[in-house]
Amino acid sequence: MSIEKIRIGIIGVGGMGSGHAMGIHSGTGNTIWSTQIDYVPPFPGEMTSNLPDYLELAGVYDINPARNEWAKDHGINVFESNEAMMADPTVDAILIATPNHLHKQLAIAAMRAGKHVLCEKPVMMSSEELLEVMAVSKETGKVFYPRQNREWDEDFLMVKKIYDEGLLGNLFNIKCRIMGSRGIPGDWRGVKEFGGGMMLDWGVHIIDRIVKMVPEKITNLFCHFTYITNPECDDGFQLNLTFESGLTVNLEVGTCHFVNEPLWCVYGDKGSAMIDGWGKDCKMARLVSWDDKDATPIMAGAGPMGLGALTYALHCDRRPGMVVVTDINEERLARAEELFPPAQIKDEEGIDLYFVNTAAMDDAVAELRALSGGTGYDDVLCYAPVPAVIEQSSGILGRDGCLNFFAGPTDPKFSAKINFYEVHYGSTHVMGTTGGNTDDMIESLRLTAEGRIDPAVMVTHIGGLDAAA
Repeated sequence: MSIEKIRIGIIGVGGMGSGHAMGIHSGTGNTIWSTQIDYVPPFPGEMTSNLPDYLELAGVYDINPARNEWAKDHGINVFESNEAMMADPTVDAILIATPNHLHKQLAIAAMRAGKHVLCEKPVMMSSEELLEVMAVSKETGKVFYPRQNREWDEDFLMVKKIYDEGLLGNLFNIKCRIMGSRGIPGDWRGVKEFGGGMMLDWGVHIIDRIVKMVPEKITNLFCHFTYITNPECDDGFQLNLTFESGLTVNLEVGTCHFVNEPLWCVYGDKGSAMIDGWGKDCKMARLVSWDDKDATPIMAGAGPMGLGALTYALHCDRRPGMVVVTDINEERLARAEELFPPAQIKDEEGIDLYFVNTAAMDDAVAELRALSGGTGYDDVLCYAPVPAVIEQSSGILGRDGCLNFFAGPTDPKFSAKINFYEVHYGSTHVMGTTGGNTDDMIESLRLTAEGRIDPAVMVTHIGGLDAAA
């Protein structure tokens, strides 16, 4: 079947318009404006490959002569005026990529001139303006299409998949944050009369995606605008939405943040997910059973530092459901068990505690993984700079698990094997530390003062005591 080619003109060739012009004129669909037409690379992802078969750039126009010269330099036709473009009978559609306050008048004029309209967001300055434009669309029989391209962003499509397929059960909270620094980007976007401000910039994107994804009425809405870098236009906002089902959505845009928070956080009654930023993977933790609790192994943990970690794990505010302490010395294990009787710990803290001698195991990795239910562990604490212990620690990590290495080697050439297959395919990783931070110290002092942890368990011997006696 033959495809009727559409000839489209572009009004406004600033940041957005020039990108559209390059994508259409080059035939690649890639909206990049920082190169020459001959060097525009193909779009990095799935898209229609026969764009030139059905879309042709008729030309562009901008009120800024420098932008028109830019277009000519790239071999793009430049109309004499907006009116000349609208009067051209060979132009089928017009793409509007001007400052926001001009969208209404240009859209109405183009449709009454017999052209279909594709309009950059925000399509209008208000809902009243949009109703006027929709009335003209109905009157003229011409299509008015608002361009909301962020509906196809990979990060949003991952969140939509989680929502549509119930991958995390019933969702109760979704957070999306768009964060930047150094104020409102661009020039006219910081001027109120031109339709500036971040609500009309990023806000319309993230609100559009949520209300189309969630097919429910909004029962409660609150929005706080910020004017940190610009007293005239909002340079950010926090919008809180509540839907009929009780789902809450927190949308935030900021232009004075110098440290980014995650782009997305999604919370359900069967798990949680996080996307750090654009182009990042979706990290998802899914609940298998309410009865199965987190388990933490403390490898080579019957010595002073391991016992310190144990008393913290058993009595801190965020406790695991099970702790496994390993060692190869039966005497150290016996002392540890005397300090922390497993039956007493179970009765008082509700935590399953195991002391195991890995030297007595035929396959320590397999038996330790079996204690986790076969899935491996999210966190493994390693307290000995011994290759065999490190290799065991690596071998019992679950997917996205972290080997926390707390043992300081004295040999600068010390090394040990870890499973790099699982680093690549299982997303496992290693973290080394030489101690805590101020917050950790404050917490340990608080827990000690409350009698919840006992630093004395770390005293396994006092050097020189026999000689002094």
